[in-house]
Amino acid sequence: MQKLPSNYQQLYQDKLKEHKICTNRYFNTLEGNTAKKLRQNYGDIVQPMHGTKFAIHMTECVKLFNSIMSIIGSSKSVIDDKSIEEAEKLLDKFHKQWLYSSKVLYIDQSLGAKYHYLCHCIQYVKLWRLPIGYISEQSIEAFHKTCSNVFNRYRTQRGVLRVKYSMQQLMFITSPLYQM
Repeated sequence: MQKLPSNYQQLYQDKLKEHKICTNRYFNTLEGNTAKKLRQNYGDIVQPMHGTKFAIHMTECVKLFNSIMSIIGSSKSVIDDKSIEEAEKLLDKFHKQWLYSSKVLYIDQSLGAKYHYLCHCIQYVKLWRLPIGYISEQSIEAFHKTCSNVFNRYRTQRGVLRVKYSMQQLMFITSPLYQM
């Protein structure tokens, strides 16, 4: 295994600039197309660190992540059961690889919100059989909150009445004719 070059941080920043990868100016995070560019150009970006412990471990994580994204972000109109099962296995493998790599590399960070979103995406794709390019899981998450709030409004009522009134309200707000 090779050692990191002494100027590895500058080499890394230069590669990010070369591929026009920058962080969100408000939250200092990678979002959308910028994160996609990082994933797609990762091999070239870490090339100056090739053979180092960091490159070996993190390259495997990025490969697994890209494999998951190629399934759930497919251009096919329907995703089959075999592909969904493969995505679930890859997610599990990715999670284990991250835990192992973060331990070996002494990374004291969690995977954060993007990983949480990825878990939701796979479940959503499994439910609807649609790739994420055709739907927005985040809008469904917002809808879920709305529905939960409707049911909570009737939580003091018991049994059948609770279900009856909350379902009526839910049908009302989900109607295409309903306007806020």
